[in-house]
Amino acid sequence: MKKIGYLLFVICVLTVIGCGNRFLREIDTSYPTQFDLGQFSLLGETRTQLAYHDRESVFFVDENSASASFEIIHAEAPGLDSINVFVDNIYDDSTGVRTAYVSQYLDDTLRSAALNLEFIVRLRARPNLANPGSRDVGDWVEVWSKTPGETSFRKTFETVFNQRSWPRDELTPPVEEITLFNRIFQEVWMHQVASGPGEVWFNRQYGIVSFTDGSGRQWRFQNLE
Repeated sequence: MKKIGYLLFVICVLTVIGCGNRFLREIDTSYPTQFDLGQFSLLGETRTQLAYHDRESVFFVDENSASASFEIIHAEAPGLDSINVFVDNIYDDSTGVRTAYVSQYLDDTLRSAALNLEFIVRLRARPNLANPGSRDVGDWVEVWSKTPGETSFRKTFETVFNQRSWPRDELTPPVEEITLFNRIFQEVWMHQVASGPGEVWFNRQYGIVSFTDGSGRQWRFQNLE
């Protein structure tokens, strides 16, 4: 009798486990593995909020007060990128989610003949890929740099420029105040997303407030014209 009771208990446990596994499989297979989010466009107000809007030149100084100027070249119109990315499925570590979307961007190019250095300051509308399928969007600013020893641009900085519907708890706040070569700057982001020369510090008022060139020399924003 005890053996029969034990067998019935084992059968019940296996049945529950089987149902549980079947339920998990149903969740996994029912969760979409691909999203097509369509197009994300920059807000009209974002496109005119960069410090370089309607400006022709920006000037920087080093710690010895040497000056360097950059010509500002404005893109005639926004561009579009068709992007297809794969991100981890936050609901199942064994799979992932592929997301396709079209991103609108707008470039200002900063070019210095004296330093042989270029920056692309890019506004881009980006969805929140950390939440698959979400329509949360933010207008980001990216800075891409190219030094004399490089053949292509690489991204050295990025942050949310206009939050829009981007989750607030995922934003990195700027540093309230920093002093660079005896000048105070407020609300400064100091993200560096690539190693090597070209480190960029940025704020809303002046754009790039500091950068490090290919020789490791630091430059600080002086003025816009």
